[in-house]
Amino acid sequence: SIGLLIYSSSHYEDGFQLIQFTSSNGEKLKLVQLTLGSKDEYFCSWSPGSSKILYSYKNQLWIIDIKTKKRIQLTKTGTNFCGEFSLDGKKIAFVSVNGESSNICVMDYDTKSIKCFPGRGKNLSPQWNPDGSKIAFVRIENDGRHIWVMDADGSNQTPLTHDLGNIECGGFRWSPDGSKIAFSTFVFRNNTSEEWSIWVMDADGSDKKKIADGLFPEWISENEVAWITNKGDLWRMNTDGSDKKLLAHNVFLGCSISPNGIAYFDTKGDLWIINGKKVKIILSDYNMFPSWDPSGKRIAFMSAKSGNVDIWLISWERESGKAEFVNLSEKASGGR
Repeated sequence: SIGLLIYSSSHYEDGFQLIQFTSSNGEKLKLVQLTLGSKDEYFCSWSPGSSKILYSYKNQLWIIDIKTKKRIQLTKTGTNFCGEFSLDGKKIAFVSVNGESSNICVMDYDTKSIKCFPGRGKNLSPQWNPDGSKIAFVRIENDGRHIWVMDADGSNQTPLTHDLGNIECGGFRWSPDGSKIAFSTFVFRNNTSEEWSIWVMDADGSDKKKIADGLFPEWISENEVAWITNKGDLWRMNTDGSDKKLLAHNVFLGCSISPNGIAYFDTKGDLWIINGKKVKIILSDYNMFPSWDPSGKRIAFMSAKSGNVDIWLISWERESGKAEFVNLSEKASGGR
């Protein structure tokens, strides 16, 4: 079955744009839009307690407190790109650019002290393993774009995918127990490239196997993944190839998974949530990359409905069917 949320009306209250929605059973829902900032803001990561969001603005990292809307600038020099919180919330791994190279850095969240770990080539996309002992990342060198792993202190930098040859690794994810990594890649063979495909390997790079064609892998459980095909279909399957199911068509730029469901945007910019039934929220803008918070009660995403990219938030209470929508972008007149 499908629950449908339909646009109803719009006005302003105390400087906030208030958009009323009506659900299929008559409930009133609200979308609140703050005055937009003038530059793009990119979602990076939820804090483990779901109270804060790490984001990027003008090549620096910022934190926004969801409750107070207070913003704190974390980095102030150089060029710094998105990273993520460790699961204990004590550290943030991110990317710092220096000329033609880029390195993985770790910030102590309390003291704001930063330590960077030099490495060859360009190093991007750091991800903590679940227990915080290791960081996986992508390194770009002459032999392709490969996944590496290192200890949390930057030592023991080890390649995981070089045995596949000249490849371009895209998105990757640690499994919930940290024992495996799912990743997407395409392989160059005889000066041509294959389509994107989904692979799973052990955390040390052993036991690699291709399980499907597609990209944007996400773990549903320790032995089950979801992904999006090259044609935009959303599937789920056990990593041994069993119980393969088609979930949706026309999926745009990834999905996010929590115990409350699988969230994704379709190519029209409408948000869907799958959990036993499908709920559709008609937004119809250039919306992308939904991300459930760790509590599974809210979804952050990016939208370009204002002309630049901003961060939005949906508070979703599945039992009551209520949703609250809040734009977390800075006011255009406000400083940072």
